Amino acid sequence: MRERIHAPDLAGATAWLNVDRPPTIRDLRGEFPGVKIIAVTGYEPLRNYDVFEVARQAGASKTFMKPFKFEDLVAAVRELTGG
Repeated sequence: MRERIHAPDLAGATAWLNVDRPPTIRDLRGEFPGVKIIAVTGYEPLRNYDVFEVARQAGASKTFMKPFKFEDLVAAVRELTGG
């Protein structure tokens, strides 16, 4: 594993449709507890499985369904980074 100079302020991740473990989000949250994570997916929430809720429980700060408006993504980045 590479040594990191500093933790990222913000990260983007795919919200995987995986009931057992959304690996990227949990891995990011575990390595960088303070990072803000924007999770994006093209999967529609299913009747008994909400990919957005799973992503939030794993540590996502914001979630987006593709396609989304670029302006909404920019607003989320600004909100999460205080910029």
